[in-house]
Amino acid sequence: MSSPQTPQRRVKLARAGRAEAAPVVRYQRPRLGFWARWRRRIFRPLVVLPILALIAAGIALTAYYWSIYSARIDEALLNGEVFTRTSGIYAAPRELKTGQKFTPDELVAHLKRAGYVEASQQADSARGRYQLNPASIEIKPGEDAKIDGALGFPRLRVQFDNTRATITALQDLTSNAALNKAQLEPELLSAVAGQERAKRKVISFQDLPQHLIRAITVTEDRAFFEHRGINIRGIARAFLRRYDIDPNSPLARQGGSSITQQLVKNLWLSPEQTLTRKASEAFMSVILETRLSKEEIFTLYCNQIYLGQDGGFSINGVGQGAQAYFGKDVSTLTLPEAAFLAGIIRSPNRYNPTRNPDKAKARRNQVLDSMVEAGAITRELAEQAKATPLQLAVNTRPDQSEAPYFADYAEAQLEPLLANGNSARHLRVYTTIDMDLQRAAYNSLNKTLARLDNVFKKRVPAGTLQAALVAMDAKTGEIVAMVG
Repeated sequence: MSSPQTPQRRVKLARAGRAEAAPVVRYQRPRLGFWARWRRRIFRPLVVLPILALIAAGIALTAYYWSIYSARIDEALLNGEVFTRTSGIYAAPRELKTGQKFTPDELVAHLKRAGYVEASQQADSARGRYQLNPASIEIKPGEDAKIDGALGFPRLRVQFDNTRATITALQDLTSNAALNKAQLEPELLSAVAGQERAKRKVISFQDLPQHLIRAITVTEDRAFFEHRGINIRGIARAFLRRYDIDPNSPLARQGGSSITQQLVKNLWLSPEQTLTRKASEAFMSVILETRLSKEEIFTLYCNQIYLGQDGGFSINGVGQGAQAYFGKDVSTLTLPEAAFLAGIIRSPNRYNPTRNPDKAKARRNQVLDSMVEAGAITRELAEQAKATPLQLAVNTRPDQSEAPYFADYAEAQLEPLLANGNSARHLRVYTTIDMDLQRAAYNSLNKTLARLDNVFKKRVPAGTLQAALVAMDAKTGEIVAMVG
């Protein structure tokens, strides 16, 4: 007699009304989800090991290039290759004497050309400053005005007579001693740059007005103070604009490089458009952001950018740009002037205000609109700035009056030192050229050539006559003016 079947082994059939043996049920694994199936496919030795090998190779390659580029950047920063405030070829120091015919306006004009600012003006604390009083001017040289480590020019009070036309007294403010004569810091003739003929008026971050900082960042890199070297949003925006708008529009040519990337390209890389150069640029930008603060990087950028030509000199940096285009210190730039300088960074020749005034003004207004869009200024301020005429400084200091031939002559004398680039960057060379005599010689030569044009107009075309002048101190043989 068979044992009764348990409920687990019995299937009840409602229609038949009887119980019989149930078939054997085999165990089935539960069906895996989509992600679980992919994890099982990925995490296999044949897949994981190649991935780990690629990751290890990537880390090694990154460490290698990080080491190479870090050493390159650190060496440049350590040796002062990036920039040195005091480098340059200067004119002769200006000498003042008691009883000399010299007005306060002439003194202030000289101090401004030498890079001084008014005492109350917002600017870098290291810069030279002057203070205007009713009958005198107090002069405090900057920290860079040193010769062999010692301050080369005195803190000075210059006293004028009642007519404000003659110097009546000179006083050393450090020792309170009365002086019969004193020297003033000279103006810059040329940056020491070997074959490059450039002028650069070095500024610090404290010299930059806020509206200039906003104009440059809005135009070149809106997220500069937020990213760590690479502006991902800027790259994406530039890529989309390239295909979404008219290719002939200036906006279509907008690049995606950050300010840090532009600085790296200008300092260390070539302008060629290759993926290798762009990769190096991005890598070095990230490294540079770990070495310098945002303010330091922005200041270097503002001192390096090319802003056009001034006769035979290239205009480098916003400090020199403010002087060349508006005849003023960068710290005194107005909003429309700042928008103009920020606008021409992209293409100084295209937006040259002398050759293309309409394009230059349109570009300035475009920058102002961008500042409104970014919330940097109000629409009311932008419209007021747009209504302001683009007033450029009258070129009262033409190319030849800046003594370019003498600067070349001085560089030729310095050639053994200039052969060592690092040494040249630290030079502050004082020469014998007298800028008052240089300008007088230039004007005299121009007037003489104009008269000779009338004499020889039947024999040679007007404006083709050439001349040269070299003036020397008869006692010492020093060159005091050179015009070609």
